[in-house]
Amino acid sequence: MGRTRFRLLLAALLLIPFLLYWGAGNTPSERSRVQPPETEIDSFMTGLKITEYSTQGDILQQIQASHLEHRQGINYFTLPVLEQHSANGSQNRLEADRGQIDDGQQRMDLYDNVILQRRLSDGSRQQLYTEQLSWFPQQKLLHTRTDIIFNMPGHQIRAAGLKADLNTGRIDLLSGVKGLHNNDKQD
Repeated sequence: MGRTRFRLLLAALLLIPFLLYWGAGNTPSERSRVQPPETEIDSFMTGLKITEYSTQGDILQQIQASHLEHRQGINYFTLPVLEQHSANGSQNRLEADRGQIDDGQQRMDLYDNVILQRRLSDGSRQQLYTEQLSWFPQQKLLHTRTDIIFNMPGHQIRAAGLKADLNTGRIDLLSGVKGLHNNDKQD
């Protein structure tokens, strides 16, 4: 009986400092509510809407977001929406729950409920759904390795990953491609 008590006492002595340290910290739910220090944010905006015009006064693109924070050369968006208009009448609309773009506007990464809607000059529409998408605005290239659903009149394609060039309209599906074709070309 003496040995058992000794082992219990030894175990308690070893565990008490650990339990006291663990109990003194924040709970997981408290840690998730902690915001980064304000000193890390260079600037922020709410209700953001930026419009870029051509020299003729036509809208080239608009960026909207409910919230934007700038930190160390990167802009972090909440509910970003990017609309681009081209001279031939086509229009791209890209939206997500979250996003980020570097100051040089070389790459925009979008996350969670990403939707690309493309209206072509002939009036037809294409939609792409995914959870993560990288957009390279200067080259008008898209890339993702996550699952996608691509809808166009009469077709639905599912795949794991894609590379797309919006200049040429070329779309490369990376793997696991499955398609559905419907002769009734309805949206």
